Amino acid sequence: MSRSFQDPDLLIWEAYATTGAFGASDHAHIIFHCVSDPSRRARYVEQDASLAAAQKRLAKLSTEELRSLLDEAQSLK
Repeated sequence: MSRSFQDPDLLIWEAYATTGAFGASDHAHIIFHCVSDPSRRARYVEQDASLAAAQKRLAKLSTEELRSLLDEAQSLK
């Protein structure tokens, strides 16, 4: 499941929860991908939760909460 939202700069972002390669990571991540500017590097925030818990949290976050998480996110390498 993914969520789309607009940031204050009018960019459209898609957010989704995932785990590490092949599901090996104990902690889920919320990934942010800029749909309106694909040249922007994707960003992530680690969650202290399982994938299912991170997906449930993502479904309940407000747009403001998603923007706040995006501000905290680190660039993917």
